Amino acid sequence: MKISDISDALQIKLLRDGIFKNLGKLNALDEADTLSFITDEKYIPQLQKTDKVSSVIVKEAFSDQFDFFEGGIILSENPKSTFFEIHRYLIDNDLYFKSFETSIDPSAKIAKTAIIAERNVIIGANVIIEDYVVIKENTQIGENTRIRSGTVVSSSGFETDIIDGVQKIIPHAGWVIIGKNVEIQANNAISRGLFPSRNTILADEVVTDNLVHIAHGVQIGWRTKIAASAMIAGSVTLGEKVWIGPVAVISSGITIGNEAKITLGSVVTRNVSENKRVTGNFAIDHGKFLENLKNIR
Repeated sequence: MKISDISDALQIKLLRDGIFKNLGKLNALDEADTLSFITDEKYIPQLQKTDKVSSVIVKEAFSDQFDFFEGGIILSENPKSTFFEIHRYLIDNDLYFKSFETSIDPSAKIAKTAIIAERNVIIGANVIIEDYVVIKENTQIGENTRIRSGTVVSSSGFETDIIDGVQKIIPHAGWVIIGKNVEIQANNAISRGLFPSRNTILADEVVTDNLVHIAHGVQIGWRTKIAASAMIAGSVTLGEKVWIGPVAVISSGITIGNEAKITLGSVVTRNVSENKRVTGNFAIDHGKFLENLKNIR
């Protein structure tokens, strides 16, 4: 899509026309040809380091610093608000994807008290959905998966902006994609991706305990286990066979490598390498944490 295709409808000020296929925040880019935004000059180096942005929204006050950038440039006094205005326009006009009627495999077992959205849901063979589960739009569930009572799948995540003078949650256009043989226990909350370019994904054989929160754009690898009351913030990437302990907190944008272990109550604010075990608030290497504890005693 060209920016000029929507600029008249939204009264966007163009410095230079450009194209885009996706929308994405500069700190969470997953696909090429993305439209993003910059609110401060200090983020310009981030743009210089990526080849995934094809168009960008910037303030006119520092628009003369983009000679290096060959893509489209939109001028705005509030780049973030203009960005989300474009996002809402794409949702309202079905420009992200075309809606379809919900499809449920005949072998799926769905409790009478469960609520399934009438469109944009795909439920595979032998899926079990227990009482009071809510499956909202933009959800795909693979075969042999079980979702236990009280869980909500594909709610909007926590992304806000000031709209018409009022702080509101931004509509989410991405998906929750749940693989095969997944076990989701009671009262989980799983948010859909903010954009289709970064969906929330639970790979095959992922298991979650009760009261787990999985934010928008989180992507969880094969056979990962997440214990009770853990909180996984937005755009986190968990590798395969990761262990997330009870009440652990994973900060947004973190990447945790295959077979890493996050012990109970840990607060993770930095990437964790493969096979690494971390502990504490803020989390550090588990062995170092124990050594520090000995020194305190």
